[in-house]
This record gives sequence, structure tokens and C-alpha cells, in this order.
Amino acid sequence: MHPRPPAVSARLHTAVDPRPRPRPRLWREATEALRQRRGVIRVETLLPDAVEPLAWLAAQDGSEKAFWHGRDDGSCRAALGAADVIEGEDLFARLDEAARALPDGARYLGGLRFDDSMAPEAEWAGFGSGRFVLPRVELVARGDRTVLALNAVASRDTPADLRAALDALTFDAPPLATRLDFPVARLDRPDRERWDEAIASALAAMERGDVQKVVLARRATYRFEEGLDPAALLARLTIAAPEAFHVLLSDGEGRTFVAATPERLVRVEGRRAWTEAVAGTRRKGEGAGALAFRDELAGSEKDRREHAFVRDFISEALAPLASLVAVEAPRQIEAGRVRHLKTPLRAHLRGDVTPLAAMNALHPTPAVGGTPTPEALAAIRDLEGFDRGLYAGPVGWVGRDGAEFAVGIRSGLVCGTDLALYAGAGIVPGSEAEAEWQETEAKLGAFADALGLDA
Repeated sequence: MHPRPPAVSARLHTAVDPRPRPRPRLWREATEALRQRRGVIRVETLLPDAVEPLAWLAAQDGSEKAFWHGRDDGSCRAALGAADVIEGEDLFARLDEAARALPDGARYLGGLRFDDSMAPEAEWAGFGSGRFVLPRVELVARGDRTVLALNAVASRDTPADLRAALDALTFDAPPLATRLDFPVARLDRPDRERWDEAIASALAAMERGDVQKVVLARRATYRFEEGLDPAALLARLTIAAPEAFHVLLSDGEGRTFVAATPERLVRVEGRRAWTEAVAGTRRKGEGAGALAFRDELAGSEKDRREHAFVRDFISEALAPLASLVAVEAPRQIEAGRVRHLKTPLRAHLRGDVTPLAAMNALHPTPAVGGTPTPEALAAIRDLEGFDRGLYAGPVGWVGRDGAEFAVGIRSGLVCGTDLALYAGAGIVPGSEAEAEWQETEAKLGAFADALGLDA
């Protein structure tokens, strides 16, 4: 379907300095475009040398940053500043309209809250119910080619605005930190006692017939003595999980969401759409242990039932939007310390279905919420005790002819000296609190391995 991408970052630093020679040419082309065109303009130039995008992003000033590496598209983009921001009321309609008018290569990057019916807690307030940014400057890397791009809105940007954005760039990217200092504290929410109570409450609701499955999550917050560099954190995650989607989204106010997620929500190219059911988990294991965990997952009635909830939900959600839905055979995938059951699905969307409509129909799947959806979300609000924010929400990009969204799991929020990590487990009849606690510990361990933490 798509070529396998190269690793985003084979190293954590770059010694390359391509010199800022392309910037005057980029500014001249953008200035000319401002005079001649309407709407959004985009100008690009090929840099003479390859540049490591995350090292470049970390070296830039400013709090408005983003990064996206799709699992299958073979490229990654580091983004700085904002030519346009879409958030607040009527977000879907405004984003649909804006995306249709974009030039080739331009994309809005952003994400949506897992549950927009909940008011955000302070740490997530800057992201609102959803936030999408058309970056001012982008560095797009594909193989050994690196393109510097500049976006502008003709109706409100001036040549001086664009000159200032380009002049502020640096191509002197010092090495990224190779590891974090040891944290001075860790706070788990819920704690183990509250977790056991939440599992018992969820199972009781299932016995009453109120709900069939609930995904309950945990938040582990690590505190450090010094502030954290989100780009350096994500660079380590790209090495630990090279086959994942790699995401960095800032709120423009000093808080940054990072994720190395194995799970696609939906990718749309023209009328074609791809999605996947990912549910059912075991430890990955090593050697003979790996074979034992593989066979245990394949033979688990509980995990097959949990997986079927997700697969059937996705198939049924796509049916009214598509002329064809194809469900492939299930398989196992490995992600960090764990393995999952995965079923790919393909669809041919009707002509009136937008990428955002397809995404909205699929979120939240039972893999991150539960089933039935309204009752599962109500249980999550009642039992979890914290704001998920972008965790398990749709994160990705929207362009003129397509879009791609990943599910924001295996993720964290960087806020000053705090790093909050998130992980969840699907609770179905037969679930045990101890086993589900250990499953979430294993998922948190994907971050622990990359950071040298004892999760």
C-alpha cells in the first residue's frame, strides 16, 4: 500500500550546517506570490544538504512547534510558527473549508481532545477542544532530500512578517541530550488502590448490562529538576519505536504533546481510506518467552472478544460512508514491550464524505473508549479521575486531497519540569485489576526504555 519509511532519526544530533543562503530566495519568491495570489501561498526550496528535522526543531526559538512522521509515507516534517490557527467553534466546518483551499504540500497539523464534552484541566487548556495549525515554516525531509517551506496568508501577511520568520531561523543545530536526568518524583493517578476500585466498578457495570467494555487509563507524572526538551524526548522515542507514528504538538503556551503511537485511526487519499483495529495485548517477551506470549495472545478468548469489539465497530462505522469496506485477516504486531492483535481495513468512500467526516465517525473506537460508546465514555468520566486531553484522541494532518490521523496513545505531555505519561487497558468481563495494572505498566515502559526511567 505504501513504502516502508526510513527511521526518522538514526542519530540524535546533526553537525550539518547548510548555510542560510536559500532564505533570501525563499523570501523573494514569497513576496512576489503575496502580490500575485490570494488565499494561502506556499513557497519551497531544496536545501543543499540534509538536515535532521528534530535537531533543527529543537534549535529554533518559539513555543509554536509541531512534528509529524507518518508510519508509511517515508517523510517527516518539522514545523515552526503559525501562518493560521483553526480552533474553537465550528472547527470541523472551518477546517474542511480551509483545507480544500490549500496549495500542494501545505497541511494543517493538530489534534482533538479525546472527549470534548469535558472541560479541559489547566494543563490541557491551551489545546482547547481541538487545535490545528498551518505552520509558518516547515522543514520536510524525505530520504536525503530536505526542503525548507514557507506558508503565508495573502490577506493578512506582509513581506516584513515573512522576512522576520526567515531571519529568526538557525541551521546550527547542537546535539540533542542523549538522556534525561533521573526524576525527583513520580505521581500515579489513579493510585493502585483507586485503580482496583475503578476496575471493580467497571466490572459491576458490565454485570448489570450497562456496558460491554470500558478502556481505563492511568497517568504517571514524572518531575525533574530542570525543564525538558520535547524534541529531544521525541527523538529518543523515534529510535525506540521506529515503526510508530511520531507526533509533537505544542499549544503555543509552553506545553507540548508527544507520541510514538503504533495505531492509525484513518488515512484518506482521494476516495480511498485505510484504518485498523488494534486491541488485545500481551508482553512481547524474548526468545522462547516471545513464542509463549504470541501463542497465549492468539489463543485468548478474552483478547479475541476485545479485538472483535473494535473490528466490528470500525466496519459498521464505515459502512454508511463507503461503497466498499474490506476487512483483512488479523495478525500480531509488536510495539515496544508489548504485542497486539491488529486487523487492517480498507474502504472506498462516497464522493460526499470528507476526511474529517471519516475520522469523526471512527473516533473513539472501542480500543480507546469502550462499547457502547456513550456508556463507556460516561464510565471513563466517572472512574478515571483525570483529563485525558489529547491522549487517545485523533492527532495528525489535513490537506487539500487527504488526511491522516493516528490515535494519540503511547504519549505524554511535557509541561516545564513535568512529564506526564499515559497508558490504558481494555476492561471486559473476566478482566483482573492486577493484570490490567501490569499491562499499563508495560505500555508505560515503552517510554521508560527510551528515557532510562524505572516505570
